[in-house]
Amino acid sequence: MTYESLKEKYAIPLLLFLLDKNKPVNKTELRENVIKPISSLDKLLNKLKEDGLIEIKEVFLGRRVYLISLTENGRAVAEGLKILEHPPSLSIFPEWMNILIYLSNKNQDEFEKIKEHFQGGSVYSSIQKLVELKLVEQSLENSKNIIKLTEKGEKVAKKLSEVEEILSKDKGEI
Repeated sequence: MTYESLKEKYAIPLLLFLLDKNKPVNKTELRENVIKPISSLDKLLNKLKEDGLIEIKEVFLGRRVYLISLTENGRAVAEGLKILEHPPSLSIFPEWMNILIYLSNKNQDEFEKIKEHFQGGSVYSSIQKLVELKLVEQSLENSKNIIKLTEKGEKVAKKLSEVEEILSKDKGEI
C-alpha cells in the first residue's frame, strides 16, 4: 500500500514522535517538538488521517483539545520507518549515553540539533531520561528548547567519554 502522506516534509518525524511517546498527544506538543506552523500541522494531520495512519479524537478538558495517536496500521508503519531510518547502532552505549557524550563537547545544544544529529528516533525519551537523572536541564531561549549539561551530567559525560576511548582503542593496546 502507498501512503502519499509519507512524502510530506514532517510526516516521518511526526510518526516517529508518536511512536516514541506511545500515548495520545495534543497539537501543542506536536508543535513544540515536531512542526511549528499550525496550518502546516493541520494539513499534515489531515493527510495522515486520510491514509489511516493516525486518529484524531476531540475531547473537552475545559476547552476543546484534539488528541492525536497512531492507528494500529500507523504504529506498524512507524516501527518499520524507525528500523529503516535508525538501524541498530554499533555503539555499545544506549542513545541517552551517546547524547551525553555529544553534549560533553558543547555543554549545551538545541533540541532540534540534537534530534538531527541522532536522526530523530527516540531522542525525546532519551532527553527525558537524562532530565530524570538530573544529568541535563531544559530551558527555553529565544523560542528554542535548549538542553544543557548539569554539573553531574558533565562528570558522567567525562567518564563515559573515557570509557568509550578505552573501548575504541585497538584490543592489543588495552
